[in-house]
Amino acid sequence: MGEELITAFTGAITSIKGDVTSLMSAAVGPALAIAGIGIALSFGKRFFTSLAA
Repeated sequence: MGEELITAFTGAITSIKGDVTSLMSAAVGPALAIAGIGIALSFGKRFFTSLAA
């Protein structure tokens, strides 16, 4: 393989890695908020069910 091909491939993979990493970073905040809401609703339902029993 030519050195140019290896350099282009390495650059492309590095670029993809950077894009995926930035997308994951952008998704972490909303994902944690959604998970927190789900956990809070679950605990709240369990708490009020225990009061009603």
